[in-house]
Amino acid sequence: LGGELGVDTIYTDTEVLVTETIVVPAGRRLLIYPGATLVFTQGATIEAYGALYACGSEALPVVFTAADETPGGWEGIRLYNPTVESVFSHVVIDYAGERALYLRNSAVSLLDVKIAHSARFPVSLDGSVVPDLSRNVDLSDNPFKGVEIRPGALPVASAVWPNYAIPYVITGLFRVDEGATLDIRPGAVVKFWREPMGQLPGIWVRGLLKAENAHFTSVHDTSEAAGGVTYLEAVDPQPGDWGSITFYESSAKSYLRDVVIRYGGKSNSAISMRASSPELTRITVTDSAWYPLSADANSHPVLTDVILADNTPGDVLEIRGGLPISGRAEYTWEPLGGETPIARVIRDVVTVGPEAKLTLLPGVVLKFAEDGRLVVQGMLSAIGGGSSEGRIVFTSVHDDEYGGDADGSTSSQDDRAWGGIIFDGADASSELRNVTVRYAAITLLHTSPKLSGCQITEAPGAGLRLSPDSSPDLQANRYAGNGLSGVVILTGTIETDQHWARSGGLQDQVVRILEGEVTVGPRAILDIEAGVVIKAGPAGKLTVLGGLRTAGLGTQAVVFTSVNDDQSGGDTNHSPLSPAAGDWAGIEIGPDADVHLANTAVYYAQYGLTLLGDALPIVDEGPIHIARGVQALRCEARMQIPVEYLIEQNEVNTTRCPSP
Repeated sequence: LGGELGVDTIYTDTEVLVTETIVVPAGRRLLIYPGATLVFTQGATIEAYGALYACGSEALPVVFTAADETPGGWEGIRLYNPTVESVFSHVVIDYAGERALYLRNSAVSLLDVKIAHSARFPVSLDGSVVPDLSRNVDLSDNPFKGVEIRPGALPVASAVWPNYAIPYVITGLFRVDEGATLDIRPGAVVKFWREPMGQLPGIWVRGLLKAENAHFTSVHDTSEAAGGVTYLEAVDPQPGDWGSITFYESSAKSYLRDVVIRYGGKSNSAISMRASSPELTRITVTDSAWYPLSADANSHPVLTDVILADNTPGDVLEIRGGLPISGRAEYTWEPLGGETPIARVIRDVVTVGPEAKLTLLPGVVLKFAEDGRLVVQGMLSAIGGGSSEGRIVFTSVHDDEYGGDADGSTSSQDDRAWGGIIFDGADASSELRNVTVRYAAITLLHTSPKLSGCQITEAPGAGLRLSPDSSPDLQANRYAGNGLSGVVILTGTIETDQHWARSGGLQDQVVRILEGEVTVGPRAILDIEAGVVIKAGPAGKLTVLGGLRTAGLGTQAVVFTSVNDDQSGGDTNHSPLSPAAGDWAGIEIGPDADVHLANTAVYYAQYGLTLLGDALPIVDEGPIHIARGVQALRCEARMQIPVEYLIEQNEVNTTRCPSP
């Protein structure tokens, strides 16, 4: 027998040899009587676009088998009709190919069916319609004791995968596209298998995925919870045996509840979210080859009672950078993990856009890889609690003290820093309170947020870096163990009036360090409080085109000096170098500048004061001490040096203007 049926056809209770594929066209029916045996030669199959009724009995089953009685001796049965339900009752399908019973968007009724000795899968589905496998359907004697879900998109709007105590095996990338719904019923086990050199298996969700009390794992997982042995050639399951369940933007209403996910994470996290906010409730993710959870900054999943264990490189939530938190979005990051905190790991740049707001709640732990940083252009509110457990922590991914091991290394923290927190023109209402920042700096660019009760430690340079026009509200902050003990003032121009207040006491002052040239613009006034110490390195310089006011007192002078000067403001750069004449450029005063000095000292400069106009700064109260530099004054106009100027111990102590 073989070929296309021209009419409805009945096969009686005889044994027939099928030498070429039998095709049941759409609108035609093939009825096979009890006791019939169809023996297929190599490569032959049944393709049914119409209806196939194989109706045996307990005593006289219908048998489909191979002529050579070897697995793969014939192709199997393929059903392609989505409108007609075929019937297999008291049927044996033996020695078929890699997909013994192949269904494409097609329904079939199975009763007392045994599929055995196939080359691979007894049943293969496209995921649209799952036949009832509870009515004495035996799939046990095959290489796979499970139902294949083939790669591709879910071809129907809504599909249900019931729990028939037979695992589903996804063999490639399975997609739930926008507008489609996949409902995985309680108790179902979904396993993933990758063919040699085949596509990485996983699930991409752009529609709706509902899974409750389900198990997602490797086909090599033979545990009882995973349905036992599914693949006869199973080896020990390994992290990364499959890819991920990835949620995209349109999948926001999806949920995983009471779900276990094991051995995923190949090339991605086991659960990955891309601008999506699914509900993840009472989920357990273990044995992943990468972080168990991953989300971009525009994903806001609902995470409740999440358990993460034995994942590589750590049991954390990865936050990916890339697109900023944009528009007027307002996101809140709460602590994860209950009694055992789950950290968030940021591996690249996460940006809070100009109109967006990010709120961090007490107890949140953020860890950063070397290229990771948080850039705030909008608003950041990070207000921790008063206890150590309530503080908000920003630290390195290599720091095991907070949030546990997040880099998969057993070694202790090393000196690899990260990119820090950068407020770039951020909303001035941004605030950091009761926050710990380790191994990186806070940088303020053209903004003035509030920083109070912050601990900034182990930064490679200064713990706080400011553009000259930033005037943050700094209260009770602590800096310890940083490469520079002070606040760095970046190269730039002060365009509006600024007040530099003393931070800390006279003995433990947080000095300001000029990283480069700081210019007081023509319309601005820089007012410096009594006792303030300002230090500079080789590129450091203060240029005054507008106004400068120093309000030093007899015992609390305003001091400009070298970063190597440990006598003023303590040891700033932890260097064995002693201060020397010419360590920094000095103060340059423009021709139209308005400068008033009181009890001010300038030490170790190339030129203590460079005067481009025709007048010295006005001395409100002396002395003005210029010492230990290369040349005390450099001036172009003729002027008299008042007695309030104390010039000594410079390589050139001339008091004549113009300078020789």
